[in-house]
Amino acid sequence: MQLPKIKIGYLTRDLRDHPIGHLVASLFGFHDRNQFTVYIYSYGSPDNSYWSEKPRKETDNFTDVRFLGDLEIAKLINQDEIDILIDLVGHTQGARLGITALKPAPIQVS
Repeated sequence: MQLPKIKIGYLTRDLRDHPIGHLVASLFGFHDRNQFTVYIYSYGSPDNSYWSEKPRKETDNFTDVRFLGDLEIAKLINQDEIDILIDLVGHTQGARLGITALKPAPIQVS
């Protein structure tokens, strides 16, 4: 019997020509798709660079949420039934801590 896939969501603003964009560009493609479904919730402005486009191509669900409020984003994450939410921005400039403060996923990592 196969277990249901784990839904893992990444919350970020830095999928662009930025140090975080460089560090995580290949991350999304490394997930075993037999075990994980990968979501990205991006609230940053894309720059159409390699660093912005590669994650879009290597994820199962990419959602541009930059024009949504924190509550709307949290509701969306919850509706998608994300099991693990990883905030790639943490406590840095431009962070939207209000999203994770609403606890939209049962497990949250920053």
